[in-house]
Amino acid sequence: MMSRLWTKLFSPHRSFIGSLIPIRCNSKGPLPLDRWRVSVGLPAALNDVKEFKDYPDFSYVDGRPTPVTPYQLKEIKRQRALAASAVKHLKEIKYIEERHMKKIQSAEAERRLIIESKLKPKGDQLLEVKKV
Repeated sequence: MMSRLWTKLFSPHRSFIGSLIPIRCNSKGPLPLDRWRVSVGLPAALNDVKEFKDYPDFSYVDGRPTPVTPYQLKEIKRQRALAASAVKHLKEIKYIEERHMKKIQSAEAERRLIIESKLKPKGDQLLEVKKV
């Protein structure tokens, strides 16, 4: 069997390159394992499950806390960054609200000042003010 295949591939009247016939297929071919696992609903890697990420796979007999896993450190950093971002945005919102209120108050004060400067007592009212 092997000798027939050998003679078919390396026959003297055929070149080696010409004897290799490319195989064509209409299907896309097999999916890589990680893409297949994700398409089925499994994690891409075998050790990529929640239990391995979130919890250590051992505990101490004397009750000491287990060391933090790299995934837990990553989550802690992400949560801290998220909290810092939330605080920053809340401060910005508070500043914007205060600025808006000050702007409204200053516009109201300016309007009141203009109205007071335009409306002055005249005639009999002006004489009454001077008598008092």
